[in-house]
Amino acid sequence: MGFGIMFIGCCFMLLGAFTTFAPFTYVLGSAIVMYSLKELIRQNKVFFITLVITSLEFIASMAYMFIYVLSSNQALINTMSLVLSISNVVFCALALTSIYLLAKQVELPSIQTKVIITYILMVIYIICVLLLNVFFRESEFAMSRLSLIIFISQILYSIMVLVTIANSYIRICYEDDKNMDKKTGNTPLDFLNDKLNYAMTPREKKDLEKNKNDKGDKKE
Repeated sequence: MGFGIMFIGCCFMLLGAFTTFAPFTYVLGSAIVMYSLKELIRQNKVFFITLVITSLEFIASMAYMFIYVLSSNQALINTMSLVLSISNVVFCALALTSIYLLAKQVELPSIQTKVIITYILMVIYIICVLLLNVFFRESEFAMSRLSLIIFISQILYSIMVLVTIANSYIRICYEDDKNMDKKTGNTPLDFLNDKLNYAMTPREKKDLEKNKNDKGDKKE
């Protein structure tokens, strides 16, 4: 499924933003996420809007990379950095919404809870950014405190996004996957997948168990 590929792309998009290679990690990450979303859309259309936004973010990140490399205009570089930061938040919100709807369909409240927690961290981040840039630009004390909160909340919501996607990869599968043998651990996510069951609704799990018992009775 596309969640494993999305996880890799989001690592570049989210955690790469904390490094000096952010312009390049945005491009690489958004390209990988676009590919993963194309795979996910084949199974569920809830990811379509997320794909559209990610495509726009990919175009913006390409422009940011060229400006970063070729231009010495720091104001323009800072503006593009802000645009990419905003688009990252929008992407995360849409991706989480899509995952929430999908988790609701397959009755996985634990993933829905993770999405809600991530929403709260994102709201804290957005409010602090607005306060810093609109109301407290002249206060050094407020700026230092808010900057710390922004940094911490950004790290936390980035980690929670990755955790949610990883859990989606491990626990959500579609009808054509449910009767497949479990994957062998070729990657860290596959290794975790070996330790957990594929996601099914409680009724589907009962039906599957009943079918197994019926087959066992017939053999006897």
